[in-house]
Amino acid sequence: MNNYSKKEKKLNSKLVCITGFMGSGKSTAIQLLSEQGFEVFEMDKYIHSIYSRNKIGYEIIKKNFGSDFVTSTEVNRLKLRELIIKDKIAKKKLDSLMLEVMINKIKELYSLDRFIVVELGIYIYNQIEFYYLFKKIIAIYSCRENINDNFNKFHQGYNFSTKDVENSKMLENTHIVYVDYIVENNVNLESFFSSIKNIFKILT
Repeated sequence: MNNYSKKEKKLNSKLVCITGFMGSGKSTAIQLLSEQGFEVFEMDKYIHSIYSRNKIGYEIIKKNFGSDFVTSTEVNRLKLRELIIKDKIAKKKLDSLMLEVMINKIKELYSLDRFIVVELGIYIYNQIEFYYLFKKIIAIYSCRENINDNFNKFHQGYNFSTKDVENSKMLENTHIVYVDYIVENNVNLESFFSSIKNIFKILT
């Protein structure tokens, strides 16, 4: 990637981030945008794909956790999951390794210099790493998530803000997630889709 300052990176970026909590509707938004003809990239699907034999995720797991955590064809996700549930140090190590993979992938997409819509739920918890790689960041929010125990587990008091980021210190307050747009997914799909389409009319 060109050696721009962080602010220059953001100004030159053609990437748009779609983020949100679990179950908020990120995948639905990405599907809509794909059907509208936009190039999209889903990080969750990418991470899943690199756990196959000879892919980067497979090699990382084998190297850092041992051959017991891979099979002849893919990462043994069940065994890996059991490990990180009982071992906090192993979980922290895995999170750090996969975060590096994701950062490098976003940098690769950035370097393509194309308008790409990126699904990136992890942005919420690592915005300081990703903020300046995106032209715009769109948060999908649904209050219906409150009935979901998984939402309460991962939300942990995080809130979205559309306030302009003045310096990197603001990004260090990880419970305030800075975005450019907040799209509520609370009423019906028609209203949700309309909001998404209106934003992309502005962006394109």
